[in-house]
Amino acid sequence: LDPAKMNRGVMLTRGEPSSVELILSARGICSNEDNDRVKERLEALFAPLSEAYYEICKQQKRDFFGLRDFYRFVSSLSLMCMYMHVW
Repeated sequence: LDPAKMNRGVMLTRGEPSSVELILSARGICSNEDNDRVKERLEALFAPLSEAYYEICKQQKRDFFGLRDFYRFVSSLSLMCMYMHVW
């Protein structure tokens, strides 16, 4: 490879997040002015969801579930509650 092409690869390495970091991420995903009521209602679910994800990650032999799955689940849950007017 020539020097110009050698600099194009980027590798990001991050360790497994703690359950506290997952809760903070879930709050960040749901923080919108449009869905503050939804965020308040979902607040009680953030801790159990992050604990469940953390346990699944510890028990899996291969990295099948990742952070993208957790983020997408929280986002989908928030959007579903906001648009379906469940609350």
